[in-house]
Parts: sequence; C-alpha cells; structure tokens
Amino acid sequence: MTMMIPVEGTEGADDPPMCVSDYHRQYRVLRQIANGAFGSVHCVQRRDTKVIHAAKYVKCCHSDVEREVHALRSLSKSRLILQFVGFYTQEKNGIQSVLVTEFLAGGDLFERTSASDYVLTEYKCRTIVRQILRGVQFMHSKNFIHLDLKPFNVVFSKKKDDFDLRIIDFGLAKDLGDHSKIKIGMCGTIEYMSPEVMNCSYASPQSDMWGVGVIAYMLVSGGLSPFFAINRFRTMARVIDCDYSLDVPELNKVSDEAKSFISGLLVKNPSNRLNGDQALSHIWLRDDNLYLGIIETLETTWMRRCLARRRWYRLMNAVRVMRSIKSLKSSSSNCLPSTPTRLLSTPKSRRRNGSSNKSSVDSSIDDDDELDEDEEEAKSYHFAKSLMPKGLPMHRISNYRQTFLKLHLIVNNGSFGTIFCVQHSIRSNEIYASKEVRHSLESVRREANILHQLRNCNKILTLYGLYEKISRNLSVLVTDYLTGGDLVERTSESDFVLNESKCKTIVKQICVGLEFVHFSRILHMDLKPFSVFFVSKENNVEVKIADFCLAKKISSTDGRIKIDSLCGSLEFISPEVLECSYASYATDMWGVGIIAYMLLTGGKSPFWGGNRFRTMAKILAGQFDDVSLKSSKFISQNAKDFIYDLLLIDPYERISAAACLEHPWLNSDSDCGDTLQTLETIWMKQILARRRWQRWFNAVRATTRIRKFSSTLGNDDDDFVF
Repeated sequence: MTMMIPVEGTEGADDPPMCVSDYHRQYRVLRQIANGAFGSVHCVQRRDTKVIHAAKYVKCCHSDVEREVHALRSLSKSRLILQFVGFYTQEKNGIQSVLVTEFLAGGDLFERTSASDYVLTEYKCRTIVRQILRGVQFMHSKNFIHLDLKPFNVVFSKKKDDFDLRIIDFGLAKDLGDHSKIKIGMCGTIEYMSPEVMNCSYASPQSDMWGVGVIAYMLVSGGLSPFFAINRFRTMARVIDCDYSLDVPELNKVSDEAKSFISGLLVKNPSNRLNGDQALSHIWLRDDNLYLGIIETLETTWMRRCLARRRWYRLMNAVRVMRSIKSLKSSSSNCLPSTPTRLLSTPKSRRRNGSSNKSSVDSSIDDDDELDEDEEEAKSYHFAKSLMPKGLPMHRISNYRQTFLKLHLIVNNGSFGTIFCVQHSIRSNEIYASKEVRHSLESVRREANILHQLRNCNKILTLYGLYEKISRNLSVLVTDYLTGGDLVERTSESDFVLNESKCKTIVKQICVGLEFVHFSRILHMDLKPFSVFFVSKENNVEVKIADFCLAKKISSTDGRIKIDSLCGSLEFISPEVLECSYASYATDMWGVGIIAYMLLTGGKSPFWGGNRFRTMAKILAGQFDDVSLKSSKFISQNAKDFIYDLLLIDPYERISAAACLEHPWLNSDSDCGDTLQTLETIWMKQILARRRWQRWFNAVRATTRIRKFSSTLGNDDDDFVF
C-alpha cells in the first residue's frame, strides 16, 4: 500500500501521488550527511535538473512525519524557513518516509561561526539574531511554534553569506490553531528547553522566544551555554530555576543593550518575556549606530568546544556502550536467580588430601588476599583504625577468612559490589550477609561508621564487622542476613496477601527507624522500597532499613547539608535533591511518602513518567498520580491524607518522622475498618520483573546502538543540515 500527501504551493505540488519507488527514480543519492534517532539525512541530486537537495529518511509513525510536512508547507512562503520540495512514503516493513527539502551548504550556526577564518563580532550576532526573530515571528503569525530552537537548527544556505539563513527541523513543531497555548509533554533539547516545557506545562509562542534568548546568549558569549551543567540533571534544575549569569568573563566585551535583550527573553514566567514584535523593536536590534565604536572580535572557544562535543557524541556513546556491555557480560552470570542455589565451596581448612573444590562463582577475595599482610599493610591498618570511632568492629581481612565460611550464595550483585551469604565458622547456625567492595575505602568506612552509630535501633540493619585489606583497596561489611527480601520482591509473591493494615504496620516501622536515624543527625538519602527488607520469610510484617551507602552525617545547626551532586534513585529522589539544593530530614520523609503510596496502590510509582526526563519534570513540579488514591475504595482517608502530607514540594511543609508516628493513620489501633481488603499488587510484579531483567534489556539496547554508531562513525559532518 502506498500513499502520498500532495504538496500545495511548492515545487512538485501538481505532481501525481508518489511513493518511495518514485523517489528513487527521480533522485540519485550522493552521500549521507547525518544520522540520528530520527533517521538519516542524505545529499541527493535530481536526475533531470541536476539540482542538489537534502533527503531525510524517517521510519516512524506516519502522523509524526505528516505534522512536519504540514508545518513546512504552511511556512514555505518565508525565505527564513527551510523550503519544502516533496514528500514520499509507503508502508513496507513499517512506515518508510522520505522528506525532500532544499540543500543548505553553509553549515549550522556553530559550524559557521567557530570556523578559524570566521570573524565573529557583536554586529554580526545582531544580524543573525534579527533574521532568526523574523523567521520565528512569521512562524508565530501562522500559529505554529517550533519547540526546538537551538544553534544546530539554524543553518546558513551558503558558506560565505551571513544574510541568508534558515530555521530547520520542524519535527516537534505544533499547530496552535485557534489556541494561544497548548498542553505539552517534555520535548526538545535539555539545554535549550524552556521551563514551562520542562515542567510539562503549557507551550506557547513565548516558549520559542526562550530559545531565541539562549541562542543570543551563546552567540555573544562565543558559545557558552547559559544553563549547561556537568550533567543533565543539574542542567534541568538550572533551567527550571532560570539560573544563569550575565556577569561572566565571556560577556565582558558585550554591550549592555545586548545583555538587556537577553535578560528580557530568559525570564521564567512566559508572560513576562519579550514577544516577537517587542524583541525586534529592542534597541539592540533597532539602532544601527549603536555598534560603530564597539566592533570587537568575540572569542569562539566555547563554540568550538560545543561543536567538538556534538561531533564526537556518537563516538563517546559507542565507547560507553561497549564498556557497559563488557560489564554486563561479566556480571550477567552473577545476577540473582529466581530460585537461589547454594554453590559448593570447601574452605581450605576442611579440604582433604590437599584437594581443591573451587566454586563456579569467583569470590571478590582471591587467593592473593589470603597472604599474610606485610609490615606496611599492618601500619596502614592500625593508622586507619585509630581514626575510626572507638568500639567499631574493624578487623583485617585475614580475620574475616578465619571467622566466616562463604556459602557462595550470591544475595545481590551490582556496581556497589557483591553480597554473599556467609556462615560463622564455629557457630554454624549463625548466617550473615557479607558485602565485598573494591573501591573507595573511605565510602565503606563512612557507611560502617553510620551503621555502628545506629546499632541500638532494631529497625536498622545491624553491622557485625568491617574487614579491610588496604593495599588491595578491599572492604568487607558483615551485617544481618535478611532472608525475607525487599518490599517489592516480597509483596509481589503470589502467596503474600497485602492489605492496608499490613501497609500501615510496615510504614510505621520505617518511621520508627527513621526517627532514630534523624535523632542521630543522619540522613539516609536513598530511601526506597528496595532499601527496606523483611527480616524473615516467615514474618510478613517485621522489616528493617538497609542500604546506607549514600547516608550523610549532619553537622550544621540548621539540620541541612548542601548537595554537591545528584544522588539516589531517580524515581525516589526528592525535588530539593534533584535541584542539587539542600537536603534535610524532610528529604527522607519524601521517600516514606513514595513507599506508602506504592504499598497502598500495589506498586504504582507516583512520579514515573515513562522516561527519565518526564519523571524528573513530574518530581520537580510535584505532579504525582493521585487518581489511584482518590478513586480507590479500599484505602482509608487517613492513609490518603498521610501521603498528601509527605509528597509536598516544599520540604518545610512535610511532616517529620515523629509527626508521622502521631498521624491518625499510624497512631490508630483500628484495623482500618471496612478498608481491610486485599490490594492488587500487579504493579509490584511489573517493577520486580523490570528490575530483574534490566541488565538483559540494556544489553540488547546497547548492541543495537553500537550497530548504529558503527555505521556512522566515519561520516563527514562538515555539511550537516538537520
């Protein structure tokens, strides 16, 4: 089946309907220009006229391509918009479409202005921004918004002409119709996205004006991105807070009028931003005599860096993916099986006739670690122990070998290390968990110190010993062996009956544990269902809090600590941590709210948005799915109020652990009345399946990405169009 969308008002409008086979008869492919998630772009030549065009190959939903075609056709009368030529499509092994446009040989904004022979001045920046604004103004007059304005979507038509550029890439463009704004999900590129789009709020023409402001800032600063941070999460936090500065060395040569223009566009509230008419009337763009005395050559170092980062992005991803696959391959055999199996291993002291009975699972502690520590090792150990709190059970690794027999039952395996089940060498009825870690000794010591301080609380994982071999950067933490599994794993079992009464009992124990943790001036920082474990399989209600590897000690008098980097698991991170602001006791209470929500809804994650970026946007906006709570007849009103009191954006408004224990939901001894119903745990089962098979999913995706990267690493991006 083939189909063709007729083109009106452009070249080829009167042609009969065409399919992809017609495209191949009319055009000859010269070379590939670019490749990405959208598809690929090729330089093609029309066979009859010898005219060069660009052809964008897309495999996606037909309606998505049709929207882009509709936008290009509607805006084709402006020479500042990419000119549309033709559209070919067919259904064969999925939707295949080819979008033919004019070929732009001048390169994008950064490629052009960062070239060694190009002299960038504020006057030229003004000329470029004025053209972009006129194109955007025309677009808005036709009730279209672009939603992805950035330097790479502004392309010069010729290599030596600054006065003939085009706005390209209308894949995200929206037709507003009769509306002034539309509700939209997160879309675009993080560094150039407006706060309202990042918050999944309403997009309007003012959303594009934000993009113009970012482009203007980057032009006059030589490519410095106003909101870029060391990672995407911090970048998003800066965008949402509109956190940028005009007082940077890169803007020292820039006029006050240019800074005024930028500050009029980079405004958090869309209604306070300059619109197209106001921007074009701004003194920076209006007065030609303003720049006669300030024509300065602007440094474009940042542009070259940005361009290099973009050109090598595929290569860096390929390297990371290959490393990831190597890691996945080495750890896939150690993943927790659905039914754990004891792997036989006989300690050296019990081997007969010198025979060796090695386990099929290699220990993190190899044979070399059994050698006696030398004098230097002993000195290092005693010095380290002298710095630890008195009473903390810290020993050498040789003591660990003498005290415990490894059963080689792998409890868990991940980037943090490997957790084994071990048995006391003398008291054989005592079973423990042993976490073996080969990285920073300081982080493991910090975790051990915190667990030692919390040893008097029966709702916290108990530490029995810290064992180290400093010369090999090896640490072993011996703790309780909690056989009941984590909250998600246990409650998703077919024989587990979950009801509100059990949820209340579990949450109450978590709050008791957190009250003690906070009384000790400690923050957990990673509270989630996977950090709470049932003590045993026989007990369906008794739990303990574990996983203190991210925990922090509070030393300030105000009970807060500055967050220098994002930490925790994305779905369970609080808004203040996501913004890299200040963490406090209320940060942990956000996690309690999420755990309570997930228990009462059978495992539904309140802020999960389908991908990481939407999830982050929902967290920062405090937009969780409360429909499941409001519509449920099996959840009491007190339970609903408990969650609402915790999932608040402002940490100062969240109730504390002590206040939680006084809350009507937890303080009442009633069995929740007529709400004592079995809760459906289908979401728990889905989360558990997603968690168990995540490595294999990642491996498949990584393999696919490597194939794409390997086919494009040799491409020449000098004539990049899309």
